[in-house]
Amino acid sequence: MAELVWLNAELTQSHADLKASKEELQAAFDAAEMGSCSLDIKTLKAEMSREYRNHYGLPLTGEINWHMVTDAVEPQYREEVNRVLAQSAQHGAPVDSTYPIRHLISGERKWMRVVGKVRKSKDGIPKSIYAVVMDVSRQMEEENRKNEFISMISHELKTPLTSIGGFTQILVHKALNGANEDFAPICRKIQRQLGKMARMIEGFLDISRLEFGKTMIKKAEFDFALLFEDCKQEFNNEIQTHHINFNGIGSVIIDADRDRLEMVLHNLISNAIKYSPMGSAIDVSYQLADAKLMVSVRDRGMGILEYERDKLFRRYFRSQNQRIHTVAGFGIGLFICAEILRLHNGEIGAENIPGEPGAKFTFKIPLC
Repeated sequence: MAELVWLNAELTQSHADLKASKEELQAAFDAAEMGSCSLDIKTLKAEMSREYRNHYGLPLTGEINWHMVTDAVEPQYREEVNRVLAQSAQHGAPVDSTYPIRHLISGERKWMRVVGKVRKSKDGIPKSIYAVVMDVSRQMEEENRKNEFISMISHELKTPLTSIGGFTQILVHKALNGANEDFAPICRKIQRQLGKMARMIEGFLDISRLEFGKTMIKKAEFDFALLFEDCKQEFNNEIQTHHINFNGIGSVIIDADRDRLEMVLHNLISNAIKYSPMGSAIDVSYQLADAKLMVSVRDRGMGILEYERDKLFRRYFRSQNQRIHTVAGFGIGLFICAEILRLHNGEIGAENIPGEPGAKFTFKIPLC
């Protein structure tokens, strides 16, 4: 009798320990915003945690079946999701599936990853699937950005490479035919294209440096008027689609990173060209204001959506303005500009011109 009492006490304690373990596991799932589910393969009925139901917008109480779950899956992915289930049901294959859903209540689009394993009966027949689900929307967005970034790099670098290839072919052709002429103009064009590539590559590298807080600036005194003149010559030689007006006040000695400031000015002028109609004017100017250098770039494009003004200099921000949705870009140029100016204790801002088309971007940095 004493032995039975002891066994009963042990069994009761085991049940209590198991319940506590389940509660601790569920608490861990909840903390990680992971849902859990047990799906009966034969009836396709599921026991789901509250978090799982929340992810999909399913009723928080009551019976759930597989068809209710797949209603949330985007239509073009349902066949693949059902195929994964069939593989598990027929062959006991583990589950690892990532797919987009539309929340059944809010309509919000999310990417979900489901990972699980099959439980089998004593006869070795798949009986149920135990799985956990997690929201991987952020990871998928990062992956998409990476792919878009690689595509953009390939496209952007292809343009100067094509130009360099063309100029080189001209040089080779002239050399082979014994042409006795000055090759300096063609060589200068090649140099400009190489400079363009170098700036692009430096910009791409800056993204990685900024990610880890490793961007450095190398300050030295120089005359901003010379940098301004270099930009003027380059854009006037390369751009025939817009009328770019450069206006300065002459020599201004500043203590700053020349290459970084040149990148900022290039980015702002290039954006003005990209987002304004062909044949329109772009004004680039600089002046002194309160012991600071103030540089402005004004275009005659579509301007800035007021509710997006505070987001312009965020990483990866792309305007939702439908008028510019075909303009290529990755949303990093203005972010890099803002970070470079921050390292100079400077500032950057943007505004629309009241009663006129276009926007004006202005940055300021201390002279020393």
